[in-house]
Formats: sequence, structure tokens, C-alpha cells
Amino acid sequence: MDTAAMPAIRTLLLLILLVCASIVGAVDIPDSPDYLGEFRTRAAAHELAVAEAAGGSASAEIGAWIAFLESELIQAQEALSALLPVDEQSQLQRAQSRWRAHFDADKELIRTIWSRERAGSSAALSAGMERAAALQQRIELLLRMRGAVYADIEP
Repeated sequence: MDTAAMPAIRTLLLLILLVCASIVGAVDIPDSPDYLGEFRTRAAAHELAVAEAAGGSASAEIGAWIAFLESELIQAQEALSALLPVDEQSQLQRAQSRWRAHFDADKELIRTIWSRERAGSSAALSAGMERAAALQQRIELLLRMRGAVYADIEP
């Protein structure tokens, strides 16, 4: 593949992802706050920085994006937990603990699958993008749950 075309391809893929995400992520409950849209707005700057980065800066940008997503994951979990009764908070904590164990196992598998031998010089970028996608998916699930709980408790 032509390495000169990689930034353009990444940018195109990012734009397609954002368009699809906005269509799929429509707010199900019209009166609830748009937690998902707010998150996607915050995430867009990181996604764009990754898409536009080249060479060594791409790895740094993915690292910054993953750090951002880890922080957002904690915030999403805490915000959802604050709305739940104690027994559901315990369920959420167990689910998050199990998800984290699964994510960590996947992280090791991703490193194996997207090895330098298989993916070449883009191995770290590919692995980072997969980790970021898994984090983002979990955050969005928690935010949809938060929207559903919010709609259930607000008059």
C-alpha cells in the first residue's frame, strides 16, 4: 500500500466513522441530555489529531487519545453509578471489572495479532486504534445507559 496515501485514507475512514456514529447514535429518549453527542464532540479533536498525524507523532497522538478515553471511561462510570441505587451500583462495578479483564486480555491478543511481523511498521498504530475503538465502544454504552436512567428518574 502506498504509505503517502495513508493519512488521507485514515482521515476518510475517520469521517465515515463519525457520520455512521452520528446516525446510529441518535438519542433514543428526546428529553434526556445528549451525553453521547457531548462525548463525541470532545473525542473528535483526538480522533482528528490521530487521523492527521504522521510517523512517530501518530503513536503519540494515539497514546493521548487512549489516555483521554480512559479518563472518559472513569467519568462515564462514575456519572452512571451516581444515578443508580446501591444494588445496581454493585452490578455496574462487577460488570466494569469483568469488562476490564476482557479488555486487558484482548489488549494482549491485539498485540499478538498486530505484531510488527504481521503488520509491519504500522503495528503499533493498528493495535492502538483497536484499543481505542474498544474503549470508545464501552464509554458509549455507559453513556446510553446513563441517558436511559436519567430519563427514568427525571419528571
